[in-house]
Order: sequence, then structure tokens, then C-alpha cells
Amino acid sequence: MKNSIKEFNLFKEKSLYESSGVSLGDELILADNLSETTCESCFSDDYPLKLVNYIVLICEGGSMQLKLNLENYTIENCDALMVPSGTIGQVINMSEDCKLIIFCFNKESIPTETISFDCMSLFIKHFSKNFKIRLKSDQISFIKDIYFSMKKVLSRQDFMFKREAIFGYWQVLIAEGCQWVKDYYQNPENQPDLKNSSHRIFQEFLYLVGKHCTKERSVTFYADKLCITPKYLSLIVKQIGDRTPSELIRDYVILEAKASLKSHNFTIQQISENLNFPNPSFFGKYFKSAVGISPGKYMKGR
Repeated sequence: MKNSIKEFNLFKEKSLYESSGVSLGDELILADNLSETTCESCFSDDYPLKLVNYIVLICEGGSMQLKLNLENYTIENCDALMVPSGTIGQVINMSEDCKLIIFCFNKESIPTETISFDCMSLFIKHFSKNFKIRLKSDQISFIKDIYFSMKKVLSRQDFMFKREAIFGYWQVLIAEGCQWVKDYYQNPENQPDLKNSSHRIFQEFLYLVGKHCTKERSVTFYADKLCITPKYLSLIVKQIGDRTPSELIRDYVILEAKASLKSHNFTIQQISENLNFPNPSFFGKYFKSAVGISPGKYMKGR
């Protein structure tokens, strides 16, 4: 049985963008609410969803608070937020005046063959994780120019070479994004502290939990992966995350469980098997202990 949970594919949710957006098949979506009075979120504010696509959010006003893979993010005017495929996301709050430009794409649509190795390596390194960056006003203006040019191309009904034109703009966007990263890390305040091995271990731990939590819930497993003792891992996670490794592992598992239950695509027994629990009864007790209600009640709604 496939290990799958409730997934959110924006290409299949046309009602969320068709009034103010355009698309290129199943490769690219451009959408915004710059001319609207309110903003409709791509994420659910009721329960977490796992994203199938890559999404870049450019905030032009107002603010939005999100939880992405258990970490809190707030974006405001001139912020850009990269949200990679596989992220479990949920909107916590959004101001009524929140203005967003949205680029949504699939990994296969990135024109890797026409971009230099150095540029592509930088793109993959920094855009394959949740990454927020503050842009300058001229950078925002440049992105808006490219964005509206791309929308015009995709809106031309009689234009036969949309894909070729759009991929030219794609290369510009990727180069621009890589320049954002270069500028960001040239600021001494943003340079990673190579001496802070504890922070690096904590981030690697979160990455490993997100990757393996459906199969592995033992602190020892993650400590072995990081080549440290479980005691040392617990010390680091407690100091930086103010929680124990077991609590963070549990939170990831519960995120997966919630998304699966709300999808209504699987029975509780199937979800229990997908999350590697010995039986539905054990899964039910695990879930209720963390959430306060049974999986069945959560599936039906609070």
C-alpha cells in the first residue's frame, strides 16, 4: 500500500486561482490578488495539507502567518517565501489586506538543461527547503515586471509558442532568485555560524524526522543517523527547540495523521498501516493522547 496522505495539488484546485491567475498546463501557475479586496489562501486554515507543488509567495502588503513542517513563518510586505514540494503547511492567520503574488510549479518544469551548474546548484540547495527572505523594493518591482509579462504571454489565445517564451522568463526568475540568495548571505548578519554545530544538528534532525517519521519513531534511530548519542541529541533539541526529540517526532507523525484523516481517502486502518503502527487500536490511543480526540472523531470534524 502506498504511504500517502492528504495532498494538495494547486493544479487541481482551479477555483482558487482561475479568477485572477493563468496556467501553463500542469507546469506553471501564476496567480495574485493584487486587484482583489481579500486574499484566498492556498493552504487550509482548518487542518494541515501536504503540498504536491513548489510555491513561491511574494508578499506586497499585509501579512500572513503559516506553519510549515512545524515551524512558524510570518511574511509581510517585501518578503518572499519558498515552499518546496512535500511541505506540510497550514495558514494560521492572514490579514484582510494581505497581497500576494504566487508562482506555483512542479519540479519537472524547471528548465535545468539551460541553466548553468553553479546557478542550478544554488537554486536546489536553498529552494528545496522552506526559506524566507526580505527583498528590496527594486527587486520586487523587477519580479512584478517579469510576472505580469509571463501572465500576458499565457493569456494570448493565439500564441503557439507559450512554453518556449515562458521558459525564457523561467531562466530569468531562477537567476534572480539565486542572486537573492547571494545578496542575503553577503550580509554578515545572515551568514551561517559554522561554529554552531548544535544548530546544524537540530536542523538535520528536523529534516530526518520529516523524511522518516512515518516509519521510525525511535530517538536512537535519529541519533545514529546523526552519529551522536541519544542523550546528546536530547540535550541539543531541548536547548534549541524547547522540546524533547520524542515530542517533535510525535508532532510530525500527528501532522501526517491529521492530513490523512481529513483527506477521507483512507480508512483508519489504512492510515494506521501507512504510519507503521502495529494496529488501529494502538494508532487510536497514540492519536488521542496527542490530540485529545479519537481519529474517527477528528475525521468527522470537531
